[in-house]
Amino acid sequence: PLLPQAAAAIASDPWDPVLNATVLWWNAVTTPFTAAWWDAPQFFPTTGVSSFTENLVGISLVATPIYRVTGNPLTAYNVSFFITWPLSALAVYLLVHHLTRRTDAAVVGGLAYAFAPYRIAELAHLQVLSSYWLPLALLAAHAWVESGMRRWLVLFAAAWLLQSLANGYYLLFGGVLFTGWLVWFGLRRDRLNRLAWLTVTWGLASLPLAPVLLRYQRIHAAMGLRREAYEALAFSATPASFVQASGRLVAWRGALPKGNDNLFPGATVLVLIAVALVTSGEPSGHGRAPAQRTSC
Repeated sequence: PLLPQAAAAIASDPWDPVLNATVLWWNAVTTPFTAAWWDAPQFFPTTGVSSFTENLVGISLVATPIYRVTGNPLTAYNVSFFITWPLSALAVYLLVHHLTRRTDAAVVGGLAYAFAPYRIAELAHLQVLSSYWLPLALLAAHAWVESGMRRWLVLFAAAWLLQSLANGYYLLFGGVLFTGWLVWFGLRRDRLNRLAWLTVTWGLASLPLAPVLLRYQRIHAAMGLRREAYEALAFSATPASFVQASGRLVAWRGALPKGNDNLFPGATVLVLIAVALVTSGEPSGHGRAPAQRTSC
């Protein structure tokens, strides 16, 4: 019932969703990262308030046009929230289809990614749900290494920057992901030149983030805002987190415990991984041996 009530209700709960709706509204009525934008209208007369939370600029690419048309920040938030599912599914569909040239595999991969149980545990966090830029960046990286067409570098740079501006967590997690990707797919003699170009593009695409992150750091340092190492450990996942599932999941309610992290990836994903491990190295059945492009 979300979309029919999009102008007056909000998904999940009234805490983080209302905060994120406010951030998206502020992004729509001011120019992000200008002097005025940093001084969001909360905690007056404190300045630099926008640094107290995510900037969500990578999501505002969707939310701002909706706000401009409707004039309603709740509608802008709810539509941005709702389309994280189809956009995530579409992004992985495109990635898997590029890697396998199979529509059936692409559909399964897209659905498994978009509807993973972990997403249900994050209904209050729009920024965590907005993970559709990462698969597009992976798609662009694969396509560049294979074809050498520069348009893929442009897509990679745009997707990386927008994902980093949608969620600060994915800026950190994505850095680990792409470093691993570069090592796994790039360390071949015939790919070193394109790998170098991709690495340079990644660095250039990250440069616009530097002044934003430094501004965050300066404001937080001036206010004494910091996290200690023990806090990071307290908020970190444990091996048990991967067998915990949200109580909102009908299929797994009661079968798996509910915890603080609820990182259970879903049976579909686990089955796909198991099948891939068992069948890797076998003939593909379509007249060719499986190539490295079938891994992602």
